[in-house]
Amino acid sequence: MPRVAIIDHGLGNLQAVEKALTRAGGGANVFRSFDPDAVRRADRVVLSGTGGLQQCVDELRRLGMDEVLAELLENRPLLAIDVGLHALGRQGLGLLPFDVRPLSGNGVRLPHMGWNRVRREHGDALWDGIPQDGFFYFTHRECIANAGPLVAGESEHGERFASVLARGCFVGVQFHPEISHVQGLHFLANFVNRDEPGETDRD
Repeated sequence: MPRVAIIDHGLGNLQAVEKALTRAGGGANVFRSFDPDAVRRADRVVLSGTGGLQQCVDELRRLGMDEVLAELLENRPLLAIDVGLHALGRQGLGLLPFDVRPLSGNGVRLPHMGWNRVRREHGDALWDGIPQDGFFYFTHRECIANAGPLVAGESEHGERFASVLARGCFVGVQFHPEISHVQGLHFLANFVNRDEPGETDRD
């Protein structure tokens, strides 16, 4: 069974992410770790986060996870959630070419909290069994901008914004699959269990 590491930077709802992945993973070895070498040895890695972007980025750098994440983006399935996703952009670690900016509001309540549809741009095994325009749970004030070809799905809250980014084995989501009930668990199960080309035993 795959080993799934959650990067433990001590910020946000990591316990909820671990619980959801364990429930969805069908026996996968799910664990939290702040050890860069343990994260490198995992088959799948999850970077979640809530709260302040700069605090998240500072803690990732303190732990030495900035270098690990740069490696993972090239060769390992990586799921980044909310502020964990933001941390990879230009205002964070600078590992991916996108910006983070405040939602404009445009007459809607901020922060954006609640259920919203995700319109994905193309098919992928991560979405097997999940309908187009499916509902997921969001809670954020900032959004992704200037992501170009990385954008793989969009949502609307006063404006249209990127809610899914993807490149190779990497996927980043603005919503929180760990609190998105059935569809969120389905999404996490797909992440844990899908086959990735070129995967090898890292024991």
